[in-house]
Amino acid sequence: MIWVSHSLKAVWFETPKTASTSIKRALNIAYQAPRKHWIENLIEKVLRKERSSVFGFEMWIGDEYEVIDRCPDYFKFAIVRNPWDKMVSNWSMFCRSGIDFRERQIEALFGKRADQISFDEFVKKSASIRNHHWQQLVEFLPRDGDGLLIDYLGRLESFQNDWKEICLHLGIEISLESENTTNHQVYRKYYNEELKTIVADTHKDDVRILKYEF
Repeated sequence: MIWVSHSLKAVWFETPKTASTSIKRALNIAYQAPRKHWIENLIEKVLRKERSSVFGFEMWIGDEYEVIDRCPDYFKFAIVRNPWDKMVSNWSMFCRSGIDFRERQIEALFGKRADQISFDEFVKKSASIRNHHWQQLVEFLPRDGDGLLIDYLGRLESFQNDWKEICLHLGIEISLESENTTNHQVYRKYYNEELKTIVADTHKDDVRILKYEF
């Protein structure tokens, strides 16, 4: 998705599995707060209303190239992530998080119970199943050949520092809370040479353009 704020003169190209929920919460973008005590919900509602009037991010109805043409002087940013790490996070979210609707999603795609899907099977089978969660991130971004047509590319690996830089460009100061995090080991521990190669092949554009290594 693409989010535009005319008040901040900014465009955010949202990419999956790159702290998008945390960013939406911070910028008050179509965010559904988790269940809390009613007082916390009331405070959150007030804060969200205040942020909305200031930030004004709305979904862009059109493609990534149209928004560049229509908003040429806006600050354009996105967050990306190491593809091997992203696949571990996907498997953990769909198959090991215990989140009911995620498990039902993957069971519909794979035809078996989520807790029976190993990481090995997940990587191999997802290579032939299209889903935006493991789609290459550069496919969400405007490009000219291998060049990205954005002003700032943040990385999940340095997210806190990169978010501060983004806020400087936006002229705001907002801290982030972790949302939808998955619990897993360092991603390299899940791979053998075969799986490493499969992800390199299915994410070859991300590896080349975003300059990621295993």
